[in-house]
Amino acid sequence: MATTINHEVKLDGVWLSVYGYYYEGDLGDYLNPPEPEGFQISFVYLEGIDITDLIDCRLDEIEELIIQEHYR
Repeated sequence: MATTINHEVKLDGVWLSVYGYYYEGDLGDYLNPPEPEGFQISFVYLEGIDITDLIDCRLDEIEELIIQEHYR
């Protein structure tokens, strides 16, 4: 069972509180292809207000920021 993880991310000078799930990925083997690591956003909050739908077009960018800052 996955647990929700919280990260604080600065995007365009504004601190966002991002909740989601991190997937470690897998190197794969002869029978299974490799799976990339990833972070799937559930919610994005700005000062306690859910703005996930408002910044939908930038969620991929935020996910990549989180992976770069916290998992690599």
